[in-house]
Amino acid sequence: AKARVRAFSKAGWSEEEALALVNLATVTAKCSPIGEALGIISKALRLCEAIHFAAGEAEASLAVASMQLHYSSNIEEAWRCAEKARRLFEKLGEPSGEAKACKLSGLASSRIHD
Repeated sequence: AKARVRAFSKAGWSEEEALALVNLATVTAKCSPIGEALGIISKALRLCEAIHFAAGEAEASLAVASMQLHYSSNIEEAWRCAEKARRLFEKLGEPSGEAKACKLSGLASSRIHD
């Protein structure tokens, strides 16, 4: 995954680089400290925002929500990121992404109100 990030970066393929960073962060979250994964995903979010890549920003926000919900105790941040992803997917007309974000938002909300 790191090799893809480097290759896309060298080629100037910013959208592909951002999505590769999201994938790298997701893999990292499963086998490394959550802080490392969140650092990678933050880089992906900054890149998406800089190049106005809404689809990548939605995917990255969804990944942050999932990481916060499953690997961290920051449930409120999980909810905020899931809601951000939901709004972005809605604007993009992506019902599958919107549904995933709704699911994570609902899970986070139920934990907040427990």
